[in-house]
Amino acid sequence: MLRTVTRLLAWFILFIVATFCWIVLIEHGPDDFVEGCRIEATNFKAIFMRWVTPPAH
Repeated sequence: MLRTVTRLLAWFILFIVATFCWIVLIEHGPDDFVEGCRIEATNFKAIFMRWVTPPAH
């Protein structure tokens, strides 16, 4: 059972990483992949923080 869950988690993480790389390639191209990763990571962090942080009233 633990082996199955671990394998499923590994595949899910691999899927998330591959999706992130695909988004970087589509949005920014292969010329400056590292800078594109930084930009997309910043965008993802901002979206996540907006989703997690409750709105101020």
